[in-house]
Amino acid sequence: MKLSIIIPVYNSELYIGQCIESILRQPFREIEIILVNDGSTDGSREICAAYANQYENIHLINKSNGGVSSARNLGLQYAKGVYITFVDSDDQLSPMAITTDLFAVDYDIIEIPHPGIGSCHFAHDHVCRSHKEVYQYMSSYMFNACWGRLYKANILQQVRFPE
Repeated sequence: MKLSIIIPVYNSELYIGQCIESILRQPFREIEIILVNDGSTDGSREICAAYANQYENIHLINKSNGGVSSARNLGLQYAKGVYITFVDSDDQLSPMAITTDLFAVDYDIIEIPHPGIGSCHFAHDHVCRSHKEVYQYMSSYMFNACWGRLYKANILQQVRFPE
């Protein structure tokens, strides 16, 4: 698998289906989707289970509520992709967000193009030498969030989100 997408899910029944569908419509096919149900009390778990039963590249992990960082950390334990990214359960990827072109060069961190921003920006000049540096980059660079970028799995081996 080339790309693992980790989606923390908590009471997202109104949005999670649209989120998953936006990923399934991507032209790039080597994707695994890891849904981490963080103790939802609405219908999110059932919606996620239905997708996991229908698609072999979608995996559902159920856990008691521990927050978004806890869910992302658990997802990291199960990710099998060469690259990993994070998507929030109420977000949708634009139709051409993940294409084969993103993987043309073997970068550690790849920016996903956003509507209105234009072409993809590759983070090839930034070198993270420790898990602390990787986390600082993830939490401080562009929009102060971990989503919006693909990370080489090996640079995330020691990274954990503070719970």
